[in-house]
Amino acid sequence: MSDNPRFPPPSPQGGGYSPWPAPDDVPIAIFRRDLYTATPRVFVTHLIIAANVAVFVLMVLTGPGAFFEPSPQQMIRFGAGFGPYTTHGQPWRLFTEMFVHFGIIHIGMNMFVLWQGGPFVERLFGNFPYLVIYLFSGLFGSVLSLYAHPDSLAAGASGAVFGVYGALLGFLAIQRGTVPQAVLKSLSKSVGLFVVYNIALGLALKQVDMYAHGGGLVGGFLLGALLSRKLVPNANFRRVLITAVIGAGCVVYIFTHLRPITVSQDTDHGQLPHSSPFA
Repeated sequence: MSDNPRFPPPSPQGGGYSPWPAPDDVPIAIFRRDLYTATPRVFVTHLIIAANVAVFVLMVLTGPGAFFEPSPQQMIRFGAGFGPYTTHGQPWRLFTEMFVHFGIIHIGMNMFVLWQGGPFVERLFGNFPYLVIYLFSGLFGSVLSLYAHPDSLAAGASGAVFGVYGALLGFLAIQRGTVPQAVLKSLSKSVGLFVVYNIALGLALKQVDMYAHGGGLVGGFLLGALLSRKLVPNANFRRVLITAVIGAGCVVYIFTHLRPITVSQDTDHGQLPHSSPFA
């Protein structure tokens, strides 16, 4: 799903929206009018993609091998997750690992999927609520991945990307009446295919981090259901702000109460793991 594959911005007429859509397109025309009125500008998705690309470019510039396969040492240097480090004074890795990738194919796939669905979901929720959903669902996936793969490097944005799609499912579950049936059917099919395909891929490839994916999906669904809104500007702002404050408090608590993970025999003496879950 791109920003406007099925519902492009309404055609302006006299500084407003065209008042004469085709009769059979009236529900979709009203929906897209409300969608673009509620969130006129999309920029958070673009900033997130730019941040991911910037980190990747820096990795490539500081180590040519990073274009296809960065070394474990380089991944650690740029903020990848690693249990013994994360739980011993470096909890910020739960956040930074969402912006580090294992090469061009990894970042290319994640950013393409985010570019496809992110702008539309950002319009549904609004810019700030969308950022809250992206970051918190990604962090939830990072925490699950941390204890599922304590001795492995963890990196990638797809836990947060799954959170975006989970939030869309949460929105559709709560605000079914907001979305026209034709659009609802199309969205449900697209998201369903995305989830099923990635679950199948994760089961087939052991290096895919299903815990980060699943955690992001569940976290995104819960946040999407909680922060869903009618398509009017600044709807539910107080609820979003309260959620952000409570979420930030939970993050601080988690960061300061991580169960220590000791360095295993395989990763002792400064050796880093070679097996890494792709998030």
